[in-house]
Amino acid sequence: MPDASDGPVDTPVGAGLYVASSMTGVPPMRIFRSLLPFLLATLVTLVLLAWQPWLTEGLIGR
Repeated sequence: MPDASDGPVDTPVGAGLYVASSMTGVPPMRIFRSLLPFLLATLVTLVLLAWQPWLTEGLIGR
């Protein structure tokens, strides 16, 4: 279940990872380890919203 807000983080992670690695000289695995907490937070948020849809309704004020 993709979300519009996770596009800059999730979808191009492979391409962005290697571009960032080549620009900075930092190994890709080190960059990925830095991104992992954000990817996990996005995954947990999406699972919670899919599992408990009332959370979404509460966020939009219905």
